[in-house]
Amino acid sequence: MRSEKTDESLASMLFGPARAHFWVGLLGVLTGLALGGVLYFLLRPEREMPIVLEPPPTPQGIVVQIEGAVRTPGVYTFPRGSRVYQAIEAAGGALPEADLSRLNLSRPLQDGERLWVPFRGEPVTPTPVAAPLSAMGAPVQVNINTASVDELAELPGIGPSLAARIVEYRETHGPFRTLEELLNVKGIGPVKLEQIRPYLTVGPADDGP
Repeated sequence: MRSEKTDESLASMLFGPARAHFWVGLLGVLTGLALGGVLYFLLRPEREMPIVLEPPPTPQGIVVQIEGAVRTPGVYTFPRGSRVYQAIEAAGGALPEADLSRLNLSRPLQDGERLWVPFRGEPVTPTPVAAPLSAMGAPVQVNINTASVDELAELPGIGPSLAARIVEYRETHGPFRTLEELLNVKGIGPVKLEQIRPYLTVGPADDGP
């Protein structure tokens, strides 16, 4: 009998009307904590992703130097797989005196190559292919009033045939006074003159001793 009374007393303490407010309050606290956890999870600030510096992409193009019988010689960049004819188009197209029959226009370009578009009457690759440079890196200029056919033929854009015509004109009409007089030589137009101008100079004619 004493055990039964003890159980009834414990149940009355835990679940009786006196403890109703206690359980309601406890439930409210637990509910509040649960809601607070949910709100914190939903409203918490997002962590900033670390900034990763990636190396610059490797260029996928190729670089080609184009010279010879083209309108705008220079260094150009092309996509890999580009062809010789595309390089000539990029350089403004071939000059009227260009000899394209000596080139394989469908050949793929190579990175770092130097493409020479030949003039009529000269080898595909002139020798040397570039004028010598001075100590300052500028082209060494040749005096057109004293240079021989061979000296002129070695310059880029001239070749043996044009060099012979320059010397022939000089011997027929006398020394050149300005580089513009080269326009009177057959095969030299304004574009050609600007192409060869860096390699030429006009000085006093060599009249000998």
